[in-house]
Amino acid sequence: MSNIPDDLPGQIRWIADQLADQKRRDRNRKRTGTVAEIDNAKGLARVEISERDGRKYLSPWIPWGEIAAGETKTHIAPSVGQQVKVVSETGDLTDAEIDMSVPSNANPRPHDGPEMVITRGQVRLFIAGDKVTLDAPTIVYKAQSITYEADSGELA
Repeated sequence: MSNIPDDLPGQIRWIADQLADQKRRDRNRKRTGTVAEIDNAKGLARVEISERDGRKYLSPWIPWGEIAAGETKTHIAPSVGQQVKVVSETGDLTDAEIDMSVPSNANPRPHDGPEMVITRGQVRLFIAGDKVTLDAPTIVYKAQSITYEADSGELA
């Protein structure tokens, strides 16, 4: 904590500075921005955030959250131009992380129903109730052994 001045005008300036800094941090606790740069090897991205006066601010390199990081692990990197939520408990963007993605006009949701859909390029994974559909130009299976089990069906 800074040293509080001894004189009243100095104390008032100090309080005003502290209040302005707290307001800035409160605004920065949760922001929406657009991914501007990505370092996949380090798992970091920079996000362009608009200030209230219309100026753009480029965040420092910050990590993005993953769906899983324990025994099950995921690597789902954001893409440049993707709209995301940036969260910082302290309001200081140097300790922020990318929390979630937010659909936008440039990157809309891939489906409008309750089913789970994952797309990337021309690949689409569709999961609904008791059915999984994988649609892709090329599918590669790599395994020492493959077993198919089904009550009925056919391979074409």
